[in-house]
Amino acid sequence: MVIDAIDFDGRLAVNKKAAPATKGGRKPAKGKEPKDPNKPKRPASAFFIFMEEFRKQFNKENPDNKAVSA
Repeated sequence: MVIDAIDFDGRLAVNKKAAPATKGGRKPAKGKEPKDPNKPKRPASAFFIFMEEFRKQFNKENPDNKAVSA
């Protein structure tokens, strides 16, 4: 196999000038923002609202039962 020195030197020069590749071609991470403790919580889902009412009713009807399973 014969390799042209001109082509090899040309490719080598291009590789030296290339920017370093980032992992996976992605942008570098900026960092995680700290959580805001004053941020309001999400509203309760319909199931949780139902279970709150159901537990109250179930506990009135069955005071000796300690666990309420859905």
